[in-house]
Amino acid sequence: MRKESVTDVTNVEEIQGNSSSNGVSSPKENLSAQEIDEMIEDAEDLERQAKNEKRKKNLYKVGLLVAIIIIIILLLKSCTTSKSLTDNTKMPEFETSGLIERSTEVTNYTAPRIDIPVIQSFVVSKSQPYVDLYNPETNKGNYYLQFAFTVVGEEEPFYQSKLVEGGHKFSVNIGELLEVGEYQAHITTSSFEDGTFEQKSGDDHIITITVTE
Repeated sequence: MRKESVTDVTNVEEIQGNSSSNGVSSPKENLSAQEIDEMIEDAEDLERQAKNEKRKKNLYKVGLLVAIIIIIILLLKSCTTSKSLTDNTKMPEFETSGLIERSTEVTNYTAPRIDIPVIQSFVVSKSQPYVDLYNPETNKGNYYLQFAFTVVGEEEPFYQSKLVEGGHKFSVNIGELLEVGEYQAHITTSSFEDGTFEQKSGDDHIITITVTE
């Protein structure tokens, strides 16, 4: 009986030895160290790519926000500049009145220069109070004229026209501006360049203005 037990134990050991020699092993023994390292590197690469993508998205959002802020600032600055120019730039006024029909011409002109007429002494009355002013046609598109009448000894003119375009004629009611009498007056004619309104050459001389009943 004891001999049979020893035989059975020996057979079990042989069977276990055969199983080992036939190559049966656990799953952990199937993966080499190199393969495990490669799997770890792949996992790390995926993690790095995910972080890079997240970083790119954040940078894109920040860049878009900065661009929007810059555009808003530029728009506000443009609106402020336009409003400032509108508020501070005072456009000149232009003479639009015309000639007054009447039976007697009371003003004579000579033109020593083609752009500035010279007004000579004239007489007006309370019934015919108008004097004609004009900017020669030769100035059209080049220069505006402005006329000012100032009594000698006075600082402020008793009449000053708006800017007169070349070729435009109009009448001024002198009899309404002055009482009956005789006046020595400065006639000042200024010229302004069309487009820039920069003041150019002019003329200033003294004439006699007579106002009658």
